[in-house]
Amino acid sequence: MTDYPYPADEFDEAPAGGQSAGIHRAPVSRWSRVWPFLAVVLIFAALATGLYVWFTSQSPSTPAPAPTVTAQETTPEEPTTTEEPATTEEPTTPDETTTDDATTDDATTDDAAGDDEPAQEPDRTITVRVLNATRTQGLAAGAVADVKALGYTDVSGDNYRGAAVSSSQVWYKGAENAAAAKEIADKLGIASVDEVSSLVGHLSVILASDFAS
Repeated sequence: MTDYPYPADEFDEAPAGGQSAGIHRAPVSRWSRVWPFLAVVLIFAALATGLYVWFTSQSPSTPAPAPTVTAQETTPEEPTTTEEPATTEEPTTPDETTTDDATTDDATTDDAAGDDEPAQEPDRTITVRVLNATRTQGLAAGAVADVKALGYTDVSGDNYRGAAVSSSQVWYKGAENAAAAKEIADKLGIASVDEVSSLVGHLSVILASDFAS
């Protein structure tokens, strides 16, 4: 080493026994390079396992899954309808007693209604003729006096000239004179009272042989 500018020292001399000196070392084996990595991996795995066990023991127990309820198909029940059997009934015919009672009640009601209605007041201003159909003189005059006593003002007597009659009668014209005819007939005791549409005047009294003055 003639080109080396520095003087030789203890490092430049070869060590005794053939060992390397200075930076010259023997090569390192493969196992010595690998085992530190394996140690790190094992330590990390042990730590991870310990942490997992610790967290698992500290966490609350996982609740058991709720039982699965399978909804059963429920067929809706049809409403129960109780149908009553149709009953065919013949119309009830009222018996005769009921009909008679109803008729009697109606008749009684009608009579009561008739009684409640005020009687028609006779018109005493009408013309009244008293006709003597007998040969008895003065028979009409007595009847005229009786009619005037009822309040009639237009009353006259005369002889009857029509067809022969067998009984005394009171004739009137128009329904409005019926009340007057009945009143005069009751006064004179005459039972026959008739409406005659062809009558001349309002009312005529025919005195036959049965009339008692």
